[in-house]
Amino acid sequence: MYGAHILMNTPKYKPVPASLRLNNVELRRMGQAFRLGRYAIHFHMMGNVASSSIKACAVHVSYNRAYAVHGSSYATLQVGFPERAITGCT
Repeated sequence: MYGAHILMNTPKYKPVPASLRLNNVELRRMGQAFRLGRYAIHFHMMGNVASSSIKACAVHVSYNRAYAVHGSSYATLQVGFPERAITGCT
């Protein structure tokens, strides 16, 4: 059970963090089952990401968590519940 995943991560040597803006996007067959860190949409250790947002997006059939935010702050997430995700959201 392997699907695509969107991973946002900024290397420590980059002075400006990356940003992600997704609006009105439908994602199907996302995430990778039983693989740590392979979530459908994943903000990983980015610090302040106030310029990032996920709005009105839908995740259908996620093989892992649909949305994960680890070590990142101030991202705007306005999303619904995932349809058929193996685990919940973090």
